[in-house]
Amino acid sequence: GAAVALRAASAGHEPAATIARDALRAVSFLLRMHVEALAVAPYVVKQARRVARGEPGYAAAVARAEALSRVLEEQREALAACAEALSVPARTPLEDTAGFEMQESLLDQGRAISLDAVHLRLKSDVELLFFHQIASPNSSGGINDYRGRTRRLAYDVDPVFMVGGRAVITYDFEHVRDAARLNAGFKTDRLFSSGGDIRYDSSLGKLIGLNGLASDVFDIGADLVGIRTSLKVARFTSGDVAEIAVDPATGRDAGVVASAPFQLLVRQIDVGFDMTKLFPEAADDLYLEELLAGFRYMDYKLPRIFYELREREPGKGDIYLFERQSPAQSVTSRFYQGGFSLRMGNGEWPRLAPFGDIGLYGGAGPVRYAFSGDPSVPGGEREVDEATMIAFSGNLSVGLRLRLTSYLSRLRLLTELSYNVEAVGQGIVSSIHATRRGDETTYTIGRKIDIGGFDLFHGPRLLAVLVL
Repeated sequence: GAAVALRAASAGHEPAATIARDALRAVSFLLRMHVEALAVAPYVVKQARRVARGEPGYAAAVARAEALSRVLEEQREALAACAEALSVPARTPLEDTAGFEMQESLLDQGRAISLDAVHLRLKSDVELLFFHQIASPNSSGGINDYRGRTRRLAYDVDPVFMVGGRAVITYDFEHVRDAARLNAGFKTDRLFSSGGDIRYDSSLGKLIGLNGLASDVFDIGADLVGIRTSLKVARFTSGDVAEIAVDPATGRDAGVVASAPFQLLVRQIDVGFDMTKLFPEAADDLYLEELLAGFRYMDYKLPRIFYELREREPGKGDIYLFERQSPAQSVTSRFYQGGFSLRMGNGEWPRLAPFGDIGLYGGAGPVRYAFSGDPSVPGGEREVDEATMIAFSGNLSVGLRLRLTSYLSRLRLLTELSYNVEAVGQGIVSSIHATRRGDETTYTIGRKIDIGGFDLFHGPRLLAVLVL
């Protein structure tokens, strides 16, 4: 009612016009202060959640911060109605008043380039990475019965040990920590390695072929909208792969018939959108640091033997019996997968905080392989085929983060110790069997081709980061 009365008031004569202009000037300042305070309020609430978590009175502190935001919003609405009403008798648009002459907000000014937003990150890490192929259990412990095969492959691979380091200049922009990155030192992470090497990168711009400043600018935009990228390349150069004869009747090893040096280059690219940007407060409550939904590409090349198996009883899919095998051959595994990965933890705020990573991706990719053909037929020595290989990859890690400096200090020193396990299973469905029972039809895999196990990468990693 007061706002309506002010809007209808006549200010054609002095001192009424002067009073209206002075009142509008004062109210515009108050309104602008509330607008600025509301712009900062979400960050105050978020900091209260982080800093006070685990402390006595945590819930009360967060509730007070949230209540203050609600009070500010109610007052802003009242002041806005009053200012708009006063602008009529004062004959002055609200945007031309003293409180709104400054177009940039305090947050806009705070986002300007300053020394406090520029950091030097010194990173060092030590990693030990193992590779194994875990054989599928036979019918006594699983659904595949390999009795009848005469060959299998065994990998004896030395682990990769790496000590890495990198110096990076970063800039905090739009409240995103380290949004802009500029390499100031090493081209790769590797300082010392044995048994191979491991390389990490997080530049989406480089992955799509951009270089220099164009790549940095592209990465800034990707970080701001919540796109996260990681590239891992691991090279194993020390070890052997052995072809072992197998007794077809008993399934026992009968001795090594051939061996060769082991070489393996694994490339994995993850690109995902951080879903926690859509519900930041709920993510904090759930101790969810990151939830990525997106795409994974993986490729590597290994010697393989393929085994074709069939259902023991059509339509049941309980036990699969060995039917034939391929000769040993070098095969490239290339997968395009979709899925998710998440990190559970409490961020960098506690002095000592555990964390864990879980990821699950599924998809497929092309594969080319060969089975032995009929030697009596010209050109029939090899039966070469191309198919789509289905693959699932999952990773699990547990770790402990130690913050050695105060969270109020510009100098930050963090250490992380973690152990990561990643498994990749792959196979080919060569036929599907349909069984109809009444009105229902069930589908089972009639024939399949697999490699006799799944690939496993695992090992510990120690990471230390110093931020100036």
